[in-house]
Amino acid sequence: MAKVGRYLEGEATRKKVLAAAGALIAENGYSATSMSMISKASGVKPASIYWAFGNKEGLFAAILERAAEDFFALNGKVRPNEHKTVGEALRVWAKAITEQPLFLRLLLILSIERQEGDPQIMDAAREIRRASRKGIEILIAPFVETQNERQHKSICRDASRLAIMLFDGTFVSMQIEPDESSAKHLADLVALAVEGSIIKLTTEAKARSAKGRAS
Repeated sequence: MAKVGRYLEGEATRKKVLAAAGALIAENGYSATSMSMISKASGVKPASIYWAFGNKEGLFAAILERAAEDFFALNGKVRPNEHKTVGEALRVWAKAITEQPLFLRLLLILSIERQEGDPQIMDAAREIRRASRKGIEILIAPFVETQNERQHKSICRDASRLAIMLFDGTFVSMQIEPDESSAKHLADLVALAVEGSIIKLTTEAKARSAKGRAS
């Protein structure tokens, strides 16, 4: 029982550190947030923070992973084949932008303050981005109308990349011009753009196939 108690206490302390550090970095930036600030805000001694996370880079990587878990938990509600159009499915996915902004804010900070000496952080960020694109690819797949497997994968890949870029831009726009009433409208525009790109990419792929068969 004592082991369970110590485990729960350790998990509670870890959560406090992650919450405090995430809030400070989101407000002040990565470079301007010191371990002493995180220690003071969380009420956890610096030595304990270093013991749990190794260093500041390890702590930020853990923050990103925790924020990503919350972000993907919302998007986990989106299932392929449960929506009539890709636009409808992406609108559900896009809700996480307004409901879990910490994750995207941290990624934005990271992209601005990127340090070549922080491979642990960049590796975590890249893995999260890959997971995001893969999730959207799976969501998009049922709406790509081509029997050619190679074309299908290519279209899903390109459309998912476009979706990620547009969602990034949407988030930045919302930070500069915060207006909750426009969040849904921006998500609708992203969905329409991705839907349109799928139609165009599919049409072009079919035309190339037809041309190849005719020649």
